[in-house]
Amino acid sequence: MKYMPKPKPKKEDKDKKSSPKKDKKDTKPQKEAKKEVKKETPEEAAAKEEKIIDDVLKIEILELAIGYQLIKLADPNQGGDLLDRIKTMRRKMAADFGFLMPQVRIRDNLTLNANQYQILLKGIPIGEGEIYPDKFMAMSNPMVTEEIEGIPTKEPAFGIDALWIDPDKKEEALMAGYTVIDPSTIIVTHMSELVKKYAEELLTRQDVQALLDRVKKDYPAIVEDCLKVASIGLIQRVLKALLHEKIPIKDMITILETIT
Repeated sequence: MKYMPKPKPKKEDKDKKSSPKKDKKDTKPQKEAKKEVKKETPEEAAAKEEKIIDDVLKIEILELAIGYQLIKLADPNQGGDLLDRIKTMRRKMAADFGFLMPQVRIRDNLTLNANQYQILLKGIPIGEGEIYPDKFMAMSNPMVTEEIEGIPTKEPAFGIDALWIDPDKKEEALMAGYTVIDPSTIIVTHMSELVKKYAEELLTRQDVQALLDRVKKDYPAIVEDCLKVASIGLIQRVLKALLHEKIPIKDMITILETIT
């Protein structure tokens, strides 16, 4: 029996065998680096906790709290248009009442039911409702010719009898005479009515100063004369009284001249 020398391994085989060891050595410091990046110092943790507490304690003038199923309505990436609807509402309220209502903070609230929303004024709930984000609301009215199937409900802003219907029933509902509205419109309409009701509570002293500054650009004498006889606090009370009576404060020139 002849002795056969063991063939030498090819260069490629050596490379293959040695490569895993090399990778192990390379990845170890990388893993340690990642651990170091993720590690949070006590100071950073304390600052983070402080920020969370400040966020909880901060009182927004106007806020919309939503259950987790309604988040999609406020997320443009999921096709939600609630943010755009609220912007349009703010412009309309400014045109109708003469002052810019505060920005609406939208935040998810896990203590609410999945389909529930709440509208808060300075942290106090002033209205709420339940929304099915994947359905339409068919509102009853005297023009309805035949009833359709759906989940009975009440339209939150006006208390009108309504039904929740699937999207494929929308055309049927319209043909039967129902008024059909989408979920975002329901929330914005409800908020709009509440803003009208509580308009006087939304007008801050800072808003009054902004109104005076705007008038002063074109009519400085009117503002100066008014401030000689009335403080900003008094002007604010006058404007609040007008809003309480549902009287717009667009004509600031006449209001200031009357005060003077």
